[in-house]
This record gives sequence, structure tokens and C-alpha cells, in this order.
Amino acid sequence: MTYIFINAASLNGQARDFHQAGQLLTTMMETYEHLVGICAGRHSLYRDEPVEAKQLIDGKTFREVVNFRYKQIEDEQARRATEQGDATTERDRFRRFVNQIARWPFAGDVFAAEQFECLLGDEDVRYRAIGYTAHFTCTIYEGTAGTAVLLSMSDCRGYDATHINVDYASGHTVETRRVWNVFTPQHITSRRRWYDHNYKHPPEGDLTDFVAAMDLNADKAQFVLDSAVELEGERRVFARYQQRIYIFPCHVQRNDDQPGSRSLYHGFLVGDPRKMRSRMGDICAKLFKHFQWEELAP
Repeated sequence: MTYIFINAASLNGQARDFHQAGQLLTTMMETYEHLVGICAGRHSLYRDEPVEAKQLIDGKTFREVVNFRYKQIEDEQARRATEQGDATTERDRFRRFVNQIARWPFAGDVFAAEQFECLLGDEDVRYRAIGYTAHFTCTIYEGTAGTAVLLSMSDCRGYDATHINVDYASGHTVETRRVWNVFTPQHITSRRRWYDHNYKHPPEGDLTDFVAAMDLNADKAQFVLDSAVELEGERRVFARYQQRIYIFPCHVQRNDDQPGSRSLYHGFLVGDPRKMRSRMGDICAKLFKHFQWEELAP
């Protein structure tokens, strides 16, 4: 499960005019759509305060910006209508997004019983989106997106980094937590794992003798890969789907210095979980401890 918190504090007067405000909203919509795409269907959405009260442009309401963007979409679609498609598609897509962010449940209502403290610098943010994101952030999880994600609007000073460190305390535990903050689609596509069915990579090393060829089609294998668990120090990720265990070794690592590069994974079905337990004892122990995958029970 991934908790997505919309960061109302990032909708904070950063647009110079309606054109820029409309583009900022569109970028946020595209970022959200990409984010949901890697959550493998398991996500929930929350807000920390009404977005309708925010002013992307000083002195202009959120609704005014939305209405401008509707008109802008209609004009853009009218110019392209002779080339392709339904002129209402983009407007409907934008309407769905705006309606969603205006209707998401309030985190403060849903999580009223949660007890924790959180500071961003000297600012108390425990009841803000970034505080809730920090609270639900875990280092080991099933999925690519993470257990909690902060969805911000771009161009907002203070929320313009993909990772933000906060001081977090719960009970007697005090620590620095790293919040994943997304505000462009590139933040999602650069992090995503991509399935690449590659016959050139047969099982090798400690995978020999207990894995079999991938039994899922490419789309389903991508879905399972999106839900896989990443363990520290491992280039492989691990997933469970329909009572079967899958291992996805990474054969091409993303290069951050090359825009558009991707991390590519091929995959195998674990045919004999008993041999996996004997060959990968530490890994199986962690997976069973955190997720109770019964096939890996000691």
C-alpha cells in the first residue's frame, strides 16, 4: 500500500499568470498519473487542507485557475480536432484530477489517532502532508513508489527537492526521515523499474537449479515487478504473486547522468522455494519477517 499526500503548502503563489498556473496544474496531474501507474493498484489518497483555498496566483482563486485551464484545453483541442481524436478527452482527464484532489479525505480526520512529532527545520509539520508522509515512510516495502509519497506542485521554494529530510519522533524513537517528494513525471519514470524479457540472461550464480523461466506475459510481469521488494545491497528485487515467488535481477542500471536511461530487469519464477531458503537464507528471513510470505517460512 502506498499513501499519497497532496502537499497543499506547495500551491503557494508561485505562478506569475494564468498560463503558468495552468501548466503547473497540468504537470501535477501528469506526475500523479505516473505515480499511480507504479503503485501496482494499491494506493490511497489524502490531503492536509482544502486546495480550493490556495492561490497559485496572488489574488486569484484556485477555481479561477481551473476555469482558465478548462478554456485553454478547449482551445488547444479545437486546434487539433482536425488531426485526431475526441476534443473532450483532455478536458475530462483534467476534470477527474481536479475533482479527485478536491475530494480526497483529510489526513487529519483519517489518522487522528496517530501519535508522532515532525519538524521541517524549526517548523512543526506533524499535521501537514509532509509530516504524514514521513510518518508512513518505511525503508522496506512492497512496491516501487514507496510506502508514502508527497505530491507537490513544481516551482515551489522549499519543496523543490526530490528528497526532503525531516526530524521525526514517535514514542522514544527520534530519527531523521527522508521524504520522497515528487513534482514532475520524470521523478517517477526515472525511479521505475522496467521489465525487459531478455533471453540472453539465463539464471546464474545462486539462482541456478531453483528458478524457472518467467511464466507471466510482459504486462503482468511489469505489474509484479512494480510491486516487488527491494532490499539494501541487492541488485535483485523479489515479489510474490498468486502464491508464487518471483526474482527480478537488474541487468541494466539507470545512469543518472544520461537523461532517459532506465533500470531494466529480467525475471524468473522460483520453482523450488525450499532451495531458495537454503541458498538465500538471510534474504528469505527478511522477506518472511516483514511480509509473511508463507512459501518462505522457516
